[in-house]
Amino acid sequence: MYLASIVIPTFNAEQFLRRAIESALSQTMLASSYEILVINDGSTDSTQDLLDTYSSRIRVINQDNAGFAQASDRGFRESRGKYVVKLDSDDFFAPELLAKTVAKLEDNPILNYVFADYYEQCGKVTKLVNLAGEVFHSTSVGFVYRKDSLVEAGYWNTSLLFPEYDLLLRTLSKWKGEHIATPLHTYVRRSESVTLATEHWDMKARSQLLAIHPEHSALISKIRKF
Repeated sequence: MYLASIVIPTFNAEQFLRRAIESALSQTMLASSYEILVINDGSTDSTQDLLDTYSSRIRVINQDNAGFAQASDRGFRESRGKYVVKLDSDDFFAPELLAKTVAKLEDNPILNYVFADYYEQCGKVTKLVNLAGEVFHSTSVGFVYRKDSLVEAGYWNTSLLFPEYDLLLRTLSKWKGEHIATPLHTYVRRSESVTLATEHWDMKARSQLLAIHPEHSALISKIRKF
């Protein structure tokens, strides 16, 4: 039904969510060619009230709290676009993200995904992250999948802390991707985010991957530090 889907999983992020939604609505791609799907993962703040103000412009699925991986994966499964991209509720897209990534995928039917450079914002400091083609330095945000490829791969393994990297490791010999050397989204590092607030989260996430994919320890070591 759509050329692309933007999936926004959210949980109690009312202070940031409007910025994320506005960045999704502000894409230079024709508005009728893409959808915005918000998965409200059991929020207990005023998230629903905020979402109601966008009721005519976005699609919302409410669910009991299940965690970021489950919410993201449900968004992928429920999406109706040919291509699908995740936007976390505290991050935001550049206006041309969809236009540039979808054009790349449309021009290259052998590609299963594309990923782009991005800005990382921590407090008042913003820096450019140049991925130089290293897909394991990317984040799950702004990573654009061909929906058919996700279906064939069985989507995310939601029992893992790094389901996005597990998917790449599972499809290593099958999928082809391409890097776009232009920053197309901003990743916001917050001290209260799960990756920073949960003790040893990063170490546990990597250990899970190593247990499943011991033959890819060198690639797992390339995953960016959170």
